[in-house]
Amino acid sequence: MKNRPRLAVFLLLILLLLIVLFPLLGYFFEKKGKFIEAYRLLPWRHELLQEQGLLVAGHAPLEAIILFQQARLNHALDVTGQLALAQAYHQTGQPDLALQEWESLFGQKKYTSAMLLLMAQIYHQRANYPRELEICQIGAQVFPDIAEFYWRMGLLKLADNPLLALGFFEQTQKLDPQPVYRFPELFLTLQRAALSEDLAYQLSISAQTLASFNEWTLAQQALEKAVAISPAYGPAWALLGEVRQQTGKGDAYIALKNALIFAPDLLLTRAYFGLYWQRRNDFQKALLQFEQAARLDALNPLWLMTIAELSFRQGAVEQSYQYYLRAVELAPEDAAPWRALALYCVQTEFCLKETGLNAALKANTLAPEDWRNPDALGQALMGLGQNESARRMFILSSQLAPEEPGPHFHYGLLLLRMQETDLAYQSLQKAKTLASSGPLAESIQNTLSRYFP
Repeated sequence: MKNRPRLAVFLLLILLLLIVLFPLLGYFFEKKGKFIEAYRLLPWRHELLQEQGLLVAGHAPLEAIILFQQARLNHALDVTGQLALAQAYHQTGQPDLALQEWESLFGQKKYTSAMLLLMAQIYHQRANYPRELEICQIGAQVFPDIAEFYWRMGLLKLADNPLLALGFFEQTQKLDPQPVYRFPELFLTLQRAALSEDLAYQLSISAQTLASFNEWTLAQQALEKAVAISPAYGPAWALLGEVRQQTGKGDAYIALKNALIFAPDLLLTRAYFGLYWQRRNDFQKALLQFEQAARLDALNPLWLMTIAELSFRQGAVEQSYQYYLRAVELAPEDAAPWRALALYCVQTEFCLKETGLNAALKANTLAPEDWRNPDALGQALMGLGQNESARRMFILSSQLAPEEPGPHFHYGLLLLRMQETDLAYQSLQKAKTLASSGPLAESIQNTLSRYFP
């Protein structure tokens, strides 16, 4: 009984010691950047959850999200943490949640340039151009030295009132004269647009440039406005027919029919209508349009090559051959018609020895730096059984364009013929990796499945 008071005092001393030591140890862990360990010892310090989230956000964004959410539940998430939470959402493919956080911060006027640029990018991808414009306007006011805000506003103006885009592009060039912004094309577009006061014309010119930038939805916005302003303006209808096919929004056929009504002798009308029918495998109707294109642009071998391809698809092999011959006669110093003739001969085999090899040699002589030419020559040589020469051409072609799957695929086929199966497998696998989709990817997969089941 006499020992009990002493035991109670001893336990009380231990408890007091722990109460003192635990916080000290917690502060020690905090100074060492071990915020979770510190939080276990200092459970009332909820801001440590945010600190741990900031620590791991770069390499473990999902873990960071959980920590930031816990900090928020405990009212310990500040602006820095919210910005990091939004970034973690963005990194993990959750743009809606990222935008929700950014919009909250935007409403509080708590933003960074990086945040505003990411918001603008997402709204652009979603074709929410009014909101993108608002974001960029604030961005330019708060961060006037960031070129991308002006560039984005310039692109948006191209689809609405092209001549007003000039000032934005000039400011972009002043701040960041990098080639990524493609200033020569943009300024040339605006020079052409300024040749007429007709807004429909200006929008059609700018839409062509937007399409060349793969800004198909913006291009469609410009063209829909152009035909609304001038319903009889054929060039806008012609380009709109192509753009609607690219975006999948709107009736492309109606647009092309209007182009045919209002501008039947416009090259673009015939070219885009030909493409429309070709994509639907109606080669006869496509052929009629491309024949008209060839009439309107008689010095361009592209139309003869296109007609040749369509004729071949309809089974008119000899007629197709004659069109290819006319194409090389029309442009004897252009490698493209010679290459097309060579590949036609490789495909049909009947003219390979007499015409195809010489055509491939001619194409390669005219443009040896173009990987497609040694690749075509390699195919011709392989077709004639000249395997070692073909090998050299395929290797050269793959060196000129290492990211192109075609040369690796053709080299793989050659190696299979030469019974070098290990190397063939490596080359085919390389081609498969590079060819993500499309007919070539299917051919590569079929070859692998057949020879390497």
